[in-house]
Formats: sequence, structure tokens, C-alpha cells
Amino acid sequence: MEKKVKKMERFIAVTMQLSQEQEVLAELEQILRRMLKNSQLDWVKLLEFQQK
Repeated sequence: MEKKVKKMERFIAVTMQLSQEQEVLAELEQILRRMLKNSQLDWVKLLEFQQK
């Protein structure tokens, strides 16, 4: 039984980490979309941002 509990705890931790990473990705995608819409875009900054 303890083995199952530890496995579930690991699963929960990984799921929480995935959720946090998805939030960060969504924020970065939103920033990228804003940068692409900007008519006076600095292409060097955009390329640096895309590499992140």
C-alpha cells in the first residue's frame, strides 16, 4: 500500500509541475503574439525571445 501512495504522490507532483510549466508557456506565447503584432518590432529581440 505504501508503494502505491508514494507512486501517487510522485504523480501528483509531476502533474503540478506540468501545470506550472503550461502556465509559463501560455504567458510566453502571449508575449510572443504581442511582439509579432507590434509594427515597430525589433527583430533581434524577437529572435532572442524565440530561442528561449
